[in-house]
Amino acid sequence: ALRTLDRLRQSYPDSSVVPNAILLSGEILLRVGRRDAARSRLEAFLDRYPNHELAARARELLADL
Repeated sequence: ALRTLDRLRQSYPDSSVVPNAILLSGEILLRVGRRDAARSRLEAFLDRYPNHELAARARELLADL
């Protein structure tokens, strides 16, 4: 799943689904115990999309790390 999300992000960087893909990959990384990678992915999401409708969810996940 992570590879598919990363390919989507790399192949279609301007797609409207990229923010969802980044956040979802951060959630997956968190669930499989890759906390450092999850933190990095979620921080990247917030750097790129600080005002996105999913930014609050990213902040919640980071607060739990």
